[in-house]
Amino acid sequence: LLRRIRKPILTRWGYVSNAADHIMKHLKEWKLWLIRCYHSSSKKDGLLARNALALMSDKVLCDLQFFCVFNECFWRVEFAWLERIDGLSRASGHSSHEMPLQVFYMRRKLMM
Repeated sequence: LLRRIRKPILTRWGYVSNAADHIMKHLKEWKLWLIRCYHSSSKKDGLLARNALALMSDKVLCDLQFFCVFNECFWRVEFAWLERIDGLSRASGHSSHEMPLQVFYMRRKLMM
């Protein structure tokens, strides 16, 4: 039964947080690359770059920085729990039989 239970979508947020961390760590390189794409001869590349550059406002970057810090302080620990090898099923990933307890601990940490 445990093999048939799908992993929650929540675990895929690890990819989102990794991408956000990468953008913040390499922001100058990303901006330079997007500026080059904007000035390229391709209309599609220029349009994509212009839209991506528009997302680099101070407000968006501030939100992204908050997301990265919150991710580092809270989510990384929770993702490590979700991705561990489960003792009961011997499989990596979500342990549905322990999820109610884990949600209780997560809420408790947020309320402190």
